[in-house]
Amino acid sequence: MPGMFNIFDHTRFFYRPLSAVSYLLNYELFGPNPGGWHAINLLWYLACVYLAYLFYRRLTSAGLASVATLLFAIQPVHPGAVSWIAALADLQATSFVLLAGWAWLGYRQQTGRAAYLLTFAAVSLALLSKEAAVALVPALLLGDLLLHGKELWRHKWRSLAEYAGIGLPLVIYLSLRFFNLANGGVVLYNFWWQARPGDFWISNLLYLLNSFGIQVYELTAWQVLLCTLLVVASAVIGWRLGRVAVFMLLWVPLTLAPVVPYLTAISFPPGRTVLIPSVGASLLLALLLGYLYERARAGIRLSRWLGVATAMLVVTGWLVGAVLHNYDWYQAGEINKRIISDFHRLQPVVAADAIIYFRDVPYEHGIATVVGNRGLRYMLRQPNGALPRVIDMVGHTDPAKYCLAGDSSYFAVAPDGGLTRLAGCQAWLDWPGVSQ
Repeated sequence: MPGMFNIFDHTRFFYRPLSAVSYLLNYELFGPNPGGWHAINLLWYLACVYLAYLFYRRLTSAGLASVATLLFAIQPVHPGAVSWIAALADLQATSFVLLAGWAWLGYRQQTGRAAYLLTFAAVSLALLSKEAAVALVPALLLGDLLLHGKELWRHKWRSLAEYAGIGLPLVIYLSLRFFNLANGGVVLYNFWWQARPGDFWISNLLYLLNSFGIQVYELTAWQVLLCTLLVVASAVIGWRLGRVAVFMLLWVPLTLAPVVPYLTAISFPPGRTVLIPSVGASLLLALLLGYLYERARAGIRLSRWLGVATAMLVVTGWLVGAVLHNYDWYQAGEINKRIISDFHRLQPVVAADAIIYFRDVPYEHGIATVVGNRGLRYMLRQPNGALPRVIDMVGHTDPAKYCLAGDSSYFAVAPDGGLTRLAGCQAWLDWPGVSQ
């Protein structure tokens, strides 16, 4: 376990020691039974929901905090973070980000020195959970400036000392990460200015839309223009709703900044990456609904109907989206289970140097990840610990690239969705394929 916290381990792809320790404990408790692992993810998400309410309650009334928490809980992009066991780091990071926000606001409201120490601890744990937490300290500073600016100016030297204290874990973390990267160490998320210029605005738009529960993964030119106008209108409306709304309005792009360039390497923004930004998006929507409700109480009939229709549309749309997204992950799990069981039935023994060839394996169901090259490799791990070399192919390609020498087996997805074993490499190359 101590080795999981070694930031100078150059064999590590990410530095997320808390999730690594959690996986170790999960295996000690549940072994290879996935039910227990999923239960842990669900408990972490419930912790996120509860901490979101505490955080919102420090910023607004109990009623608006409850509405925002409901919206956060049923956000239709979130199922990917809960259903995918590998997304545990996102759940842990979000929990500690919310805990830090709640504790820091409590410290500003004179709840005592313990709140400051809790903020320090939560910032440290968030950074040990996932790289995206680097936006936490700037977000707390931004919120302070918006909500307590005059008080901070009156006690500027004390405020600077307080920021230096909670910023110390971030400085140490970034210093070690950059030092290790310079020596070929663990991966750090790219910064937003490292995105390709042509992708920068589109990637930001896609992530913003997903943060607000709109599951869009590609945009045409006219949709980019329409979404740009929508973002501008949202910013104007948020500015009119008060300082808390402005804080949340800026929270979303600030917490997206570490992860937006990720889009340059994949086809769509996965839901787990917008877990922290959606904290701000949910409260923004709740504040908008609250504003419409107050206008309705003032006797404006149009606002009354508009408020009711907007609330029903948002809640219903998010519930339906969450159910459908959960169903995608259920179906993805069923596909994975069938692939594993069919493979072990067709080839129960895998040599340590085995090469396993696959054709037409689906990569997603709906918007849920199913398997990939690395995923298949680990799913087919043998009891003796052997990891086969997995080669998968979609479409026709040069035969010289395949048919490698060694202990090889060839599989393809049959029309009924199960695996079929093929006679050899040529049969594998000539497989007609099935529609996905």
